[in-house]
Amino acid sequence: MVGLEPELETNARAFILNAMFDHYSAAEWILTLTCLKEWFPLFELCGFERASWADTITVHGTEYRGFSLDLAQEDFLTKLDRLLTKHSVGGDSFQSEPLRDMNALKQLLKDLPNLPRNPAMAQLYGRLFPHRLTVDGSSESSGPTIQQDITHAIQRLSTGDDPEAVWGKLLHYVYIQGIRPHARVAERLNLSMATYYRHLNKALEQLYDFLAKPVDAR
Repeated sequence: MVGLEPELETNARAFILNAMFDHYSAAEWILTLTCLKEWFPLFELCGFERASWADTITVHGTEYRGFSLDLAQEDFLTKLDRLLTKHSVGGDSFQSEPLRDMNALKQLLKDLPNLPRNPAMAQLYGRLFPHRLTVDGSSESSGPTIQQDITHAIQRLSTGDDPEAVWGKLLHYVYIQGIRPHARVAERLNLSMATYYRHLNKALEQLYDFLAKPVDAR
């Protein structure tokens, strides 16, 4: 492990392996860590944050992505232990949102091309995100506007930093371009299927979070 004090390496390695085993299912334990994007969720689990200002590329085309680790209040092993404990009990992430709302969002996305002609889906969107409906427009007549709103949210993710850009591209390929099967999208993004589905779930969480925010807070 680059940049780690030798006497801490064994303990840190064990903590990181535990993070992988606790967070990923048995079917996902084979990770292709030679792929840059495979590291992003693992770094996130271990407390690293993206530092896009440190990104660089060499004259020979080798890309580097910057990450930062805040150790101002605790050392690395203490931080890892706290994060592992949080993840093992479910944490405080988006997963606390009602499952039915996530399923409803998936239903909306699957029917995205037909939203202008589907008042029922427009009503569903109004139930999930009532603050995003115009004051003078009913959900029954705002299908095209809702379609544009969702498309815009996906585009916003696509223009963000990694890994948000990956999530936005993934949603764009799956729900706007309608590429199927999922293996084609995974191949286009150079992701294993296990990592692809992790990114897909995270992308849906981020999209929901974006749409759930007050419009003037984005």
